[in-house]
Amino acid sequence: MPQEHERGLGGWQSEWPSLKELFAAGIDASDALAEIAEGLEVDAERMRSNLDATNEIVFSERLSTALLPQIGRVESQEIVARLVTQSIEQGQLLSLVAAEDASVSAALDADELKNVFDIFKALGSSPELMDRLLNEEGS
Repeated sequence: MPQEHERGLGGWQSEWPSLKELFAAGIDASDALAEIAEGLEVDAERMRSNLDATNEIVFSERLSTALLPQIGRVESQEIVARLVTQSIEQGQLLSLVAAEDASVSAALDADELKNVFDIFKALGSSPELMDRLLNEEGS
């Protein structure tokens, strides 16, 4: 619009107070996280136990995402919702219920399905990011 060229550089000047508050909140959050992280104790066995207690339902989004390219968003979400319900009702692992489902088998081969439920693949780049963070902290 032509009037924008005839005025100041934009509305950004009015955002300075909000921006200052946003940075202050970010600094406070970082300080709180640093304080929490100092006392953090990792209990890998308990973490695994908690993960196992979910019957792999925590992987439902990964399963839906893996199915998405082959069958589309709506159908993949419907299938995964049905499988999650079945997993809960039967008390079975989601990976076993998914492996027995014809819709899943048609879209994913055994290796692809195995990758969906692989905890180390689910971590993505988290281990590398943590190593980098801890190495920078230690220097």
